[in-house]
Amino acid sequence: MILARIQDAAARYPEKVAIQMKAGDRYQKYSYGDVLKQVNSVASSLVQQGIEKGDRVAILSENRPEWMIAYLAVVACGAVIVPLDAQLGEKEVLLLLSSSEAKAVFVSASCLEAVRKRLPADHSFRSR
Repeated sequence: MILARIQDAAARYPEKVAIQMKAGDRYQKYSYGDVLKQVNSVASSLVQQGIEKGDRVAILSENRPEWMIAYLAVVACGAVIVPLDAQLGEKEVLLLLSSSEAKAVFVSASCLEAVRKRLPADHSFRSR
């Protein structure tokens, strides 16, 4: 449903701002067209990496535009989101990843260092 609304907005208003985030004293802006282009690119990459409908994909990140893009890309593949709170400790993250059977993990750069050495070697990483 959310993905369909983004697709519709991108078709109608490709240049309108969909997301903006303050970075220092400026705003980083993403248009609906930009968002959909990135979602499609990430979804294609997930499929090329073997993610299939029903697979679980985790996201370990603070609130940021890339979180939404990763979320929508996973949905576009028909996979299931496993959202992980960026404030969880290593033990909690590892337990949730193990019990969820996530086949891939999106990890933001700020979360990566805290768990990099502890994540299972067979998980895929996408750091931004």
